[in-house]
Amino acid sequence: MIPTGAAAGGVVSKAFSKLGRWARRAKLKTRQGGIGKKGGAGRGEKKASAKQSSQQAGAAKEGNYLDDVANISSLSGKIIKLNKAISGGGVIQNTSAYQIVASASYYSTPLEQGSAIFRGIIQNHLFIDGNHRTAVEACKYFASENGIKVELSNSKLMSIAKKVSAGQLDDVYAIGATLSK
Repeated sequence: MIPTGAAAGGVVSKAFSKLGRWARRAKLKTRQGGIGKKGGAGRGEKKASAKQSSQQAGAAKEGNYLDDVANISSLSGKIIKLNKAISGGGVIQNTSAYQIVASASYYSTPLEQGSAIFRGIIQNHLFIDGNHRTAVEACKYFASENGIKVELSNSKLMSIAKKVSAGQLDDVYAIGATLSK
């Protein structure tokens, strides 16, 4: 017997709910490098995985600042504080700071990640006011945290922000190249 009406809706929603949970677990396992492994980890594998995770933690500090959820959360909170400090009020208009920073984490280098955050704040119009100024300050903060030298003046950075806002400059790689001049 095939369910119809409200019963069918319940069956479908349960199926999609299970599918969503499976997809989230698969994504997490893929990020952790554990997909495709059968069975649990043995003693030797536990030691090896602990060593790998400590090496990965060291690599995250040196190379990829956004590898850690805590760093993503911390940076998104810092972006909101920056907006409050520059008289933007910190009032979110669209999306969320966390989403912008988390989406930037998919880029491989800190320069690309910083460029993605810069673009995300501006193009998504994250705050009610002060998006360009917040993007510039977030860019400078992110660069300092990752050892990237941004030798451009604030007026030059604001000029780049206006180009990003106008759609004249929207590729993350091109933004990174412009910011790192």
